[in-house]
Amino acid sequence: RCGWCAKAKEAMLAYHDDEWGVPVHDDRTHFEFLVLELSQAGLSWSTILNKRANYRRAFDNFDVRKVAAYGDAKQAALLQDAGIVRNRLKVAATVANARAFIDVQREFGSFDTYVWRFCGGAPRQNAFASLAELPSKTAQSDALSADLKKRGFRFVGSTTIYAYMQAVGLVNDHEVTCFRYDAVRRLADSDSGSGSDATVVSTVQPQQSAEDLREHRVVTLSNGVRCVLVSDAKSVSAAAAACVAVGSYSDGDVEGIAHFVEHLTFLGSAKYPSENTFMNFLSEHGGHSNAFTAAEDTTYYFDVQPEHFEHALDIFAQFFVAPLFTPSATERELHAVDSEHQRNLLNDVWRQHEVKNCNANPAHPISKFHTGDKRTLSDVPKEKGIDVREVALRFHEKYYSANLMTFAMVARQSLDELEEMAITKFGSIKNKSVERPIFNEVPAFDEEHKQWQFRIVPVADQRHVEVAWPLPPVLHHYDEQNENYIA
Repeated sequence: RCGWCAKAKEAMLAYHDDEWGVPVHDDRTHFEFLVLELSQAGLSWSTILNKRANYRRAFDNFDVRKVAAYGDAKQAALLQDAGIVRNRLKVAATVANARAFIDVQREFGSFDTYVWRFCGGAPRQNAFASLAELPSKTAQSDALSADLKKRGFRFVGSTTIYAYMQAVGLVNDHEVTCFRYDAVRRLADSDSGSGSDATVVSTVQPQQSAEDLREHRVVTLSNGVRCVLVSDAKSVSAAAAACVAVGSYSDGDVEGIAHFVEHLTFLGSAKYPSENTFMNFLSEHGGHSNAFTAAEDTTYYFDVQPEHFEHALDIFAQFFVAPLFTPSATERELHAVDSEHQRNLLNDVWRQHEVKNCNANPAHPISKFHTGDKRTLSDVPKEKGIDVREVALRFHEKYYSANLMTFAMVARQSLDELEEMAITKFGSIKNKSVERPIFNEVPAFDEEHKQWQFRIVPVADQRHVEVAWPLPPVLHHYDEQNENYIA
């Protein structure tokens, strides 16, 4: 790690490992760091970091419009809040800065667009060997500080602003020997905004029912991504989904890793590093999201109020362009996956499914433990010296390729507008030319694993009989639905 956090406590280490230097493009996060940095003046950063949760509570989770509306009574109440730095000038400066921040948003469209102009639109990559080499300010921080002061911002001296620039990734000041230096540099390389050189290489007009009044189009981008576009002018919400053609059958030696990757994917990206950005935005605008891992596919989806669809789609797309998989998120989601497994143990449908699978042909991946738990994702890997986060990163790097991804969008925008969104949002996803995994070399249920009867004691007070038999692959008959006629 960098020298400045060599003896730091857990909160500071997590900040260094997960946030410091990661490029920020979310205005709420920009405002948060401006507030925290001005609050630090004359104090240690650890003091402010330990009060961060209190600041989020006290300042309405850094909603800049709410803070800008604070009157004398609210400011007086803040000065009685022991959870923050009770400095009259700093509280007043925070409110004044919120109002100036909104003015910048009006002029430039976003504060993010404004501030990245001061480093040419891309993070400055420094190469310092030790803490002693780090500057306290630079020509860029001088310029940004001066411009902010002209716009009415307070407590924005060049030293304070350089600390802000380090925090939000305008500069990469990790020491070259720090394990985060190369990682942050790679994030910066992928941090190219929402632009894309992709083009549409094929367009299909699907058949549709005469009763379906919506407009449809299927396009394939030059990077291999396929997009199903649905224009519905009367839609009361907008939605999008992503299907990645890889699932739990591809787990390999770490059972549950595909499911674990699904959990990690929604937790921050290079462009939107905060783990809660997506969920908070959907919550604020009448939406929700979810995901699930199947045997051969993993699906992610969300919906939101129509007027907020494009920004939600941009956040969503970045999970597939440059996800973070931070160490802190990895540890936390291990517990989330294990909790999910503990709930499944009380689900009779899941129990019946698992009994059937674990008695299948052991040479076929259907026989593996697909959801994973603490044992398969933590205990066993640690015993074998395996870093499960690295396994997750390798899984994502190997399989999350543009040519294995299909996106679907349903919104009020015209088909042409949706097509343009598809190009700009999904066109920068890398095509690694990965072949879709196929699992037909051995039967899931061979002769040795047929004609079995299982008696399962249920959790609930119920009686249930299921008769099941394997069929050959029927996916290529999807348009005829043969298996449904049989059923």
